Amino acid sequence: MIKDIVTDTSILSIPTKPSTPADMTQVIVDLADTAYWYAHTSENGCAGLAANQIGYDESVIVIKYQSELWFPMINPVLLSRSASRKTMREGCLSRPGRSPKISRSKSIKVAYTNSHLKRVTGRFTGFTARVIQHELEHLNGVYIT
Repeated sequence: MIKDIVTDTSILSIPTKPSTPADMTQVIVDLADTAYWYAHTSENGCAGLAANQIGYDESVIVIKYQSELWFPMINPVLLSRSASRKTMREGCLSRPGRSPKISRSKSIKVAYTNSHLKRVTGRFTGFTARVIQHELEHLNGVYIT
């Protein structure tokens, strides 16, 4: 189901709680539906979405990644990041009209539970690494200003 995007900073500033992967089906469906809709209707599109951006207090994100349009990551944890960084403008559906320059690591290593309910570790680079870092900040109660 397509959900409204939360813009209330008092809600977005609260870190999410760890999720029970087996109970995340509806959250993932709602994240994917909402992300897909905004990717096609928002002026700036959508490359990722965190559960708290649509009103869930769960540690789940979806990102556009390779052949899977909305790749879910349940309970993602940033394990490491490169010292090499890149600064770019970033937008956020929860902070419409803002696009500050943000410096982020060019590559990261993340542990997460995948859609098959298996705990895995992945390395991500470039724009995908940037999107994951942005969404992880949402889960931690941090948002762009």
